[in-house]
Amino acid sequence: MFGHMAVTYSNGTATSDYRGEVGTFRYRVLERGSNFVVIRSEAPLEKDRDIRIRFVDGDSAYWIDTGPLGNGLEERFDRVKK
Repeated sequence: MFGHMAVTYSNGTATSDYRGEVGTFRYRVLERGSNFVVIRSEAPLEKDRDIRIRFVDGDSAYWIDTGPLGNGLEERFDRVKK
């Protein structure tokens, strides 16, 4: 999975692509700060759950708080510029 998943957030829709398997879900921004954003997901496994995304390394990467699904762990994504 590492290095094979891309997640794009744009205009209230998140799209994930894992080796050609594409999924989308709606989200809305609840709160934002200088280095974070909190969104509420409408994805089936995350419905009505708040997700905190924390930007690091000069916005070249971000951490997502996985909450109960990830046992309270965070996972890191590197930003890929197209």
